[in-house]
Amino acid sequence: MSSLNLRKIRTIGRHTLISLPDLKLTDVPAKIDTGAYSSSIWASNISIIDGELQFTLFNKQSAFYSGKIINTKTYKVLSIRNSFGHTELRYKVPLRVNIEGRLMRIQFTLSNRAANRFPVLIGRRTLQSRFVVDVSQAPTVIENGKVIASDILQDKNIGSWYCLGVKAVKQLSSNLFANDLSALTAFPR
Repeated sequence: MSSLNLRKIRTIGRHTLISLPDLKLTDVPAKIDTGAYSSSIWASNISIIDGELQFTLFNKQSAFYSGKIINTKTYKVLSIRNSFGHTELRYKVPLRVNIEGRLMRIQFTLSNRAANRFPVLIGRRTLQSRFVVDVSQAPTVIENGKVIASDILQDKNIGSWYCLGVKAVKQLSSNLFANDLSALTAFPR
């Protein structure tokens, strides 16, 4: 039986911001989902060309979309049961990611997450032996080491605002803190 080093386990909330340093992407919202086994990331334009997997992260609807084409020969094809119980084929690729200051290589399945609040889902395979989830921990938005917003008005549906990205949350939170509640109607739920 292996010994677990409790000092290396970090507490994480129900969602967080991640970075993909190899792709120069920062402050990407991610949902922490202990009900999902694997992690998933929003991908589009997925194809196989000469035995190489080609895709872009996100799509033109997303503020995180760069249009950069990613090519890799390191991938797997898996049969995944989605949250509706349907089985679908997905590609699985390794990506370097920084979660709560911890840099690691994670296996992500590529999926269309356009209809989801969060473009990235972190499953329990990634969380195991690295993080413990505290759902009461308020999600925070941090920019350059400084907390910008923390659980705006304790709203239960914060994910829809949080997924907007740092700039939109800063604008929304500054309006809220100035008692301008008209900002609540400026963003769709």
